[in-house]
Amino acid sequence: MYEEFRKSYVVSPFVFKSYTELSEDEKKEVLRCRNDESVRKWMCSTDEIPLESHLAYIEKLKSSETNFYWAVMTPEGKFLGGISLVGMKDLNADSGIFLNPELIGSGLGSKISIASMEFYFRQMGLASIYSVVHAGNTQAILMNKRMGCVFGEEKDGFLPVSLTAKQWETRREKLLKLLKF
Repeated sequence: MYEEFRKSYVVSPFVFKSYTELSEDEKKEVLRCRNDESVRKWMCSTDEIPLESHLAYIEKLKSSETNFYWAVMTPEGKFLGGISLVGMKDLNADSGIFLNPELIGSGLGSKISIASMEFYFRQMGLASIYSVVHAGNTQAILMNKRMGCVFGEEKDGFLPVSLTAKQWETRREKLLKLLKF
């Protein structure tokens, strides 16, 4: 089950490369970016991840039925960021995203967010996604609002957000045009 979630996909203009298919250098680049302070400060866990733990986790992803990660890359192989689905159950999952810290402020975060929603709902058939957003991450909050996410009450500095496939459909045409997909 969920074998298709361990594959890589082209989601124009990006390549979503499964962590299970990354080269050693690509795995290290993902970790370098995720461990950067400008990325970690928005995460639920702000701890630095050791290389050994990172590599062991990616190895476990090869047989996971609930957790799936992709490196977002250009067709030429430049690492742009990462997306994830964890706790998958009945095509509902907790989603995550981070951007290569060198690209923060470039507008790519919005484009990757929109492309990932197309991927999750249109290509992979998810029913809904949910997550939490750091209450201080105004850019992420604005993007989630633009996509039509529903927000819950803040708890421990994080806002719960959710989006269903039906909610995405009401916004997707406008967002795809806005970002020229």
